[in-house]
Amino acid sequence: MIALFGKMLRSFIILLLASIVITYAILIATDADFYAIKSDEIEVLKGVYQYYKEIYIEGAENRYSFPVWEHVESYFLRSLKLVIPAFLISMVGGVILGIFSFIYREKRIGRVWKVKEMLFGTIPDFFLFIAIQFGLILLMRMGFPKLDLYGHENWFNVVFPLTILTIAPTLYISNITFHSLLEDVKKDFVRTAAGKGTSDTKIIFTHLLWNSWGTVLSYSQTVMLFILTSLPVIEKLGFYKGAGNELIMSIKAGDTNLVIGFLLPFLLLMLTSIWLTDIVKFFLVPVDIENELESRTIARANQFRLLKGIFYFIKEFPYKHAYHLTVKWFRLYPALMIGSFLLGGLLFTAFIGPFLLEDTKLDSPKFIWIDGKPLFPPLAPGEYYLFGSDRAGRPMLNLLVLGAKETLTEVLVITLIRFCISIPLGYFASVHRGANGFLGLSNSVLSFLPTIILVILVGSIPSIQESHIRHGVLIVLIALLEVGRISEVFRQEFIKINKNDYINAAISAGSNGFQLVRHYYIPNLYQKVIFIFISDLGRVMFLLGGLGIMQVFLSQIFVLNPDTGSTYTVNLSFSWGTLLADAMLDIRDAPWISFFPAGCIALSILTFNLIGYGLKDFLEKRAHKKRFSESYNKGESSTSMISQNQPKALEVK
Repeated sequence: MIALFGKMLRSFIILLLASIVITYAILIATDADFYAIKSDEIEVLKGVYQYYKEIYIEGAENRYSFPVWEHVESYFLRSLKLVIPAFLISMVGGVILGIFSFIYREKRIGRVWKVKEMLFGTIPDFFLFIAIQFGLILLMRMGFPKLDLYGHENWFNVVFPLTILTIAPTLYISNITFHSLLEDVKKDFVRTAAGKGTSDTKIIFTHLLWNSWGTVLSYSQTVMLFILTSLPVIEKLGFYKGAGNELIMSIKAGDTNLVIGFLLPFLLLMLTSIWLTDIVKFFLVPVDIENELESRTIARANQFRLLKGIFYFIKEFPYKHAYHLTVKWFRLYPALMIGSFLLGGLLFTAFIGPFLLEDTKLDSPKFIWIDGKPLFPPLAPGEYYLFGSDRAGRPMLNLLVLGAKETLTEVLVITLIRFCISIPLGYFASVHRGANGFLGLSNSVLSFLPTIILVILVGSIPSIQESHIRHGVLIVLIALLEVGRISEVFRQEFIKINKNDYINAAISAGSNGFQLVRHYYIPNLYQKVIFIFISDLGRVMFLLGGLGIMQVFLSQIFVLNPDTGSTYTVNLSFSWGTLLADAMLDIRDAPWISFFPAGCIALSILTFNLIGYGLKDFLEKRAHKKRFSESYNKGESSTSMISQNQPKALEVK
C-alpha cells in the first residue's frame, strides 16, 4: 500500500511540473506582455500564479465576455461524454477482442479477424469519419432517413464520434492482449496446467489472463493519449462543441485565460486515468512487472548510356522467372508484397507523377464552359476532372500528385531525425543513471498532453510563427516531441542485450565500443529498428493529417487584409494534410475535397503498416528456417561421428 501511495504521489508531482512547463509555453504563445519577460524566472512564476488566481478564484472572463470557468465546464462536460465511454470501451472491449483473437488464432475466423484488425487499426480515424459522413450524405440524397450529422444535441451526435474514437484504441489493446497471451502460453506453468487436464478456458482466464493484466494495464495512459489526440479533430469535423476543439481554437485566437482554463481539466483527466490504473494494477498484479516493449549520390551517366542500359535491361530481363518468383512470394509473404507494390505506387506518384501532368502550375481557370454556360467550382468528380476540383478550380488529382513528394519527404525527414537521436539516447539511458532519469522525467512530463496540442502550442509562439525557417523548426519539433517514447523502447532493448553473457565476455576480451556496436548490438537490433521505423512513419503521417485539419501549417505566410487591417495565414504547401484545412466546410457541400487527401493519408499509413508487418513475418520465418537448418546439420554431424566411432564389421570372404 505504501508503494501505491508513493507512485500516486510521484504522478501528482509530475502533474505539477507538467502544468508549470505547459503553462509557461501557453503564456509565451498567447500573451505578448509575458513573451517580453520570458527570460526573467521570478516574473515568470509571478505571471503563472496571477493567471491561475484570476481564472479559478477571481473569475476572469474569456474572449466572449463569459466567465472562464463556466465556459470550460460546459464544454468539458460534453467532451467527457465521449472520452470516458471511449476509454472504458477501449480497455474492456480490447481485452475481450484480444482473448477472442487468441482462442481462434489457428482457425479461419481468426485469420479473417486479424486482417480486419490490421485494416481498421491502421486507417486514421478522421478518414473513417469523413468517409462515413460522405456515404451518409449520399444515402440521404437517395432517400435514406435524415440524420443530424453535426452538433452535440442528439444521440447520433454522440454515438457516431464515440464509435470513431473507440476503434483505434480498442484494436490497439486487443493487439497488446493477444501478444501477451501468446507469449505466456509457451511458459512451463501453462504446460503443467494443460498436462493435469485443465480446460483451455480455465487456463486462459485463470493463468494466462491473470499474468497479462500488468502488461495490458500499463498501456492505459497510451490509450487515453490516443483518445485525446483524436478528440479535437473529431469534434471539429462533427461540429461538436467540446473542449478539445475549443482548446485548439483558443490557442490560435490567443485567448490565454481560456487556454489555461482548459489545461487543468485535461491534466487532471490524465492524472485520474494514471491513478485508476495504479489502483487496479495494485490489486490485480501484486508484483510489479517491468514491461519490455516489443517492440542522391548516384552518379549521372550521359543520356545515351542511360537509354542504352534501359534498352538492354528491358530486352534481357527474365520475365518468366520474375513472374513465378513474384507468385511464390505473394503466397509466402502477402502483406510484404502488397505493401511493397503500394509503396512503389506512392514513390512513382511522388517522383514520376508530376512529369506526367499537363498543369503543374495549378493556374486553372475559375470556371469551365459547358454548352456556352459557365460552371463554377468546386466541380464534382466526373468527365472533366477525375477527382473533381477544389474551390479555386484546381484539379484535385494534380494537387494530390504534386503534394505526394512533399508529404512523403516530410514524413521521412521527421522519422529519420527522431531515430538518429532516439537510438543513442536509448543506449546512454541503459548504461547511465543520469540519462535514464532525464529520459524518464521528460517522458512523464510530455505524456500529460497529446503531441498535437504540444505542437500547436509551441508553433503559436510568435518567434516561431513569424520565422522564415518555421518549416524546418516545426519538423525538428515534431521529431523531438516523440524522441522519449522511441528512446524508451531502445533502452529496454539495450538492457536486454547487456544482460547477456557474451557482452561481458566481449568487454573482458578488450572489445571497444565500435566493435560492440558492430558485432553485437547491430545484429540484435537491426530487425527491431526497421520494424519500429516503418511503423513510426504511419504515426507521423497521422499527426500531419491532424495538424492539417486543425489548420496548423508547417509552411505559411501572413497576409494583410486591407479591409479590416488584420492579418491571416496563407498556406504555402501542397502536402496532403494541408488539403484537409477546410474539411469542416467541405464535408457539407463538396466532400470529395477532403475525402481524397484523407484517403491518400489512409492508404500511406496502410502501406507502411503492411510493409512493417510483412517484414516482421519475413524475418521471423527466415530466422526459424535458419534455426531448423542449423539443428538439422548438427544432428547430421553427430550421427556421422557416431558411425565413425563404431567398430567396423569383419569382411567375410
